[in-house]
Amino acid sequence: DNAAIHQALEKLQPGDVLTVWTYALTQARVLWRYLWLFVVPVGQRLDYDFVAARSLVDPEVLLGLAGLAGLWFLLWRRYRSDRLAVFGWVWFFITISITTSIIPIPQVIFEHRCYLPSVGIFLFVSYTLAAGMNHPKKYAAAVGILVFTLIFLTLQRNAVWKSDISLWEDITRKVPEKTRGYNNLGIAYFGAGRYADAVAQFTETVRRNPHAARAYSNMGMAYLAMGKKEEALRAYNKAIDVYYHSRSPLENGVSHDSQWAEMFQNRANLLREEGRFADALRDYKKALALNPDNARAHFNLGLLYEKTEQFSRALAQYGWALKLDPHYCKAYNGMGLAYHALGRYPEAVTYFSQAIACRPGKAVYHYYRSLSYYLEHNLAAAKADLTESIRLGYSPQDPRLKGVFEQILGFSEKSQP
Repeated sequence: DNAAIHQALEKLQPGDVLTVWTYALTQARVLWRYLWLFVVPVGQRLDYDFVAARSLVDPEVLLGLAGLAGLWFLLWRRYRSDRLAVFGWVWFFITISITTSIIPIPQVIFEHRCYLPSVGIFLFVSYTLAAGMNHPKKYAAAVGILVFTLIFLTLQRNAVWKSDISLWEDITRKVPEKTRGYNNLGIAYFGAGRYADAVAQFTETVRRNPHAARAYSNMGMAYLAMGKKEEALRAYNKAIDVYYHSRSPLENGVSHDSQWAEMFQNRANLLREEGRFADALRDYKKALALNPDNARAHFNLGLLYEKTEQFSRALAQYGWALKLDPHYCKAYNGMGLAYHALGRYPEAVTYFSQAIACRPGKAVYHYYRSLSYYLEHNLAAAKADLTESIRLGYSPQDPRLKGVFEQILGFSEKSQP
């Protein structure tokens, strides 16, 4: 969606510092790019390789300013004779000034900023066509040709926007110099399950920008999805190291950094699955020190404590996760499993029930609750839950549970005291 796309777009260029002055100078060129797209609406792109202007004497800046001055002079000259046409242009400049003036915005150019200002341009075009056409048939023909041309171009552009993959492939073709296009294309491939293609894009990202720590972290996730744990661990290690060395000494002393915390958490998850619990614990603690409000990190630390049979500590972490995110279904399930392991079956049933209410239709939650009911000697409830879990498609993997299954499913309510 648009929010995700905006988050994916980083600052303009590495090293470009936008001030009121440099932003205003850059907009002298940006405005003409917008106007050109109205005349020739081809070559659109989500991302631009638009380097910020540095000086007033930059030839492109001078040319842009001179062109704007000339345009305003023409509008002033035509004000009395063509007020509607001039109004269209005034509308364009006033509405575009919200983003195209002196207030610095990280992205100096975004085509969607022309949506509201375009009303003025369309008014000008309509007025001009009408004024130049004394014959209605010629006017209708001109408008028809224009409309059908725009429809065709819109369909072409819609094909680019049909998926994240097609969108970012278009960007890497049109703006091959910018590394973030390759990184975001890798993310799109990852989301589509094309992990090898994702690794290729993340590799291209770090080749072009060795300081792209997030690309190393993304690469680690792609390798992990492919089952290549050694390569994933190397990528996570590189991500953390690159990110640390790309920060200033002042930044390295900060106590909150959600991006760096995510890298530690990713590595901790892998170390936990590999049985390196001490190393994983160290990384989880670093992640939570950098971002204590991360519910997922608390949940994953709870899983670590559960694996090491520290169930009381697991309960504490699952509880923190639920305080931060009351809709975290897995955390309710984690609470149930921890209480079950401690032999506190009524509390386990309560939290499994909350997990089921949070995510109806999750078969394994019914299965876990059936075991707690069974150990509470509530065989009727255990059978009902187990039957429901089977109906929802659950099949136990542990052969040791076969006897429990048979005992619960073979229960007859008449045999219960």
